[in-house]
Amino acid sequence: KTESIEKYECLMRVSLDGKVYTPDKFLDIAKKTKIYPKLTYKMIEKAIEKFSKTGYEFSINLCIEDLLQKDMMNFLFEYASERGIMEKIVLEIVESEEMQNYDEVLSTILRFKNGGAKIAIDDFGSGYSNFHLLSRLDIDFIKIDGSLIKNIHQSKDLEIIVKTISNIAKEFNIKTVAEFVANEDIYNKVKELNID
Repeated sequence: KTESIEKYECLMRVSLDGKVYTPDKFLDIAKKTKIYPKLTYKMIEKAIEKFSKTGYEFSINLCIEDLLQKDMMNFLFEYASERGIMEKIVLEIVESEEMQNYDEVLSTILRFKNGGAKIAIDDFGSGYSNFHLLSRLDIDFIKIDGSLIKNIHQSKDLEIIVKTISNIAKEFNIKTVAEFVANEDIYNKVKELNID
């Protein structure tokens, strides 16, 4: 809406022998070989180092399992607090079908919220959507999945789904972000639907 850069999303990539790999090529392997936490620690460190030198907000994607790793969450909290940038961080929680250990997750979220960070649900609307989480967690943003956005200008069905998600979010005072806004037609449609 402001037609200017508001924030950045930090995304992990692995560069090897001149080739760049996206997470779909290495995350499953990293989890099976137990190096996933090391990659996440490095991602947190690099993101905080980079954005402690800018005025921009930035988001870091975390899964529920990450939020349950006490040492990792302590590291993230303390590292961001030491650099005085907690209020610039948005923790993007990757939506999953079921949330176990709800109380622990909520406790972690509240700790970061009380420290000044914001919370987002990523890929909302892909697969099973946890609408009940909107009322149970203290969420600032939902990011509407790109699969619902990339053809929204050509599909009345997608428009209805996105409009419904947006209306529900607004009832909970949660801002909406559209992913995959790749051209002016999509931009105009999400603007018309009052996506934040």
